[in-house]
Order: sequence, then C-alpha cells, then structure tokens
Amino acid sequence: MTYFPTYGFADTYQFMVTQKTARKYHLNDVSDMKKIAPKMSVGIDQIWLNRKGDGYDGFQKTYGYSFGAVHPMQIGLVYDAVAAGKMDAVLGYSTDGRINSYHLKLLTDNKHFFPPYTASAVATNAILKKHPKLKPIIAKLNVKISLKTMQELNYQVDNNLKEPEVVAKQFLEEHHYFEGGNN
Repeated sequence: MTYFPTYGFADTYQFMVTQKTARKYHLNDVSDMKKIAPKMSVGIDQIWLNRKGDGYDGFQKTYGYSFGAVHPMQIGLVYDAVAAGKMDAVLGYSTDGRINSYHLKLLTDNKHFFPPYTASAVATNAILKKHPKLKPIIAKLNVKISLKTMQELNYQVDNNLKEPEVVAKQFLEEHHYFEGGNN
C-alpha cells in the first residue's frame, strides 16, 4: 500500500458552542469549560459515551472535570440542539458543514485528547505499478484541502442541499484537477 500525504485536514471530535456562549463564558479551548462544566448540559455522540480510551471516561481523566448533564444523541442532531439553545455545548465532527450553518465556535482541544483522523489517499502498490500515471494524479490533492475548505464543502451539501458528487466535482474543476500537470 502507498499512503499519500494528507489532503490537509483531519476529521475529529470537537466540542463546540454558540458564539454567544463562547463570549459569555470566555470559551476558547476545552479547558475553559471546566469552570462552568457542572452546570452544563452537553449533547454527545451516542458512541462516544462508552468508547474505551478516547470516550467520556478518558476525557474526564484527561481534562479533570465532568459535565452536569450528558445527553447521548444521534450525531446529526447535536448541531440543531446547541443552535436552538437546548444544549450548552455539543461534541461534533470538526469537518461538519453545520458548524458554518449555525456559526458555531469550535473549542480547541488544548490537551490533544481527541486523535486526529487525517484524510489522505491510499492506493495499492499493484494498481500504481499497473497504472503509473495514477500516482501524480492522486498526489494533486496533497495538502490542498484545509479544515475550513472541508467545512465549506460540507456546508454546501448540508445547508445548500447540493449533491456531494456535484460539490466535489465543482471543487476539483475549480482547482484544475482534471487538467494536465501538477496543479
């Protein structure tokens, strides 16, 4: 297998709050929530609650605090819940387009608890040997998609209801992916 360099972004869990909540409590990173955590109602991914290692138990040990109320939810509902004021904070995905839809503030994981799931292409060595022109084509996206760009692309799908295939094709065309050379 050949693992190509990152596209330029990582998808990971990330705590987020409304801009209003961030201003009110001076929240910039996850440690900042400690002072208000006992009073907080937080929506989390159902799976994360009982995950070994990087789940809620591990989080409490790393950050040294617990939330007042933790509500396991389907991941798609957490963004609506925090935006509607039903939750004080939520744990979502860093690349989700709804972050932009609701103008949410991402809190920095200042203790590096959540592992980054760095996006990159992978190809079998056999296919690259059989089709050597594939390698430079695949490599065109190396370090070309930032976290902000990925959020925007997902926003077009989630908020503007565009088909993922259409959004991806448009991005690739705008960046000359289908043209010759190493653009």
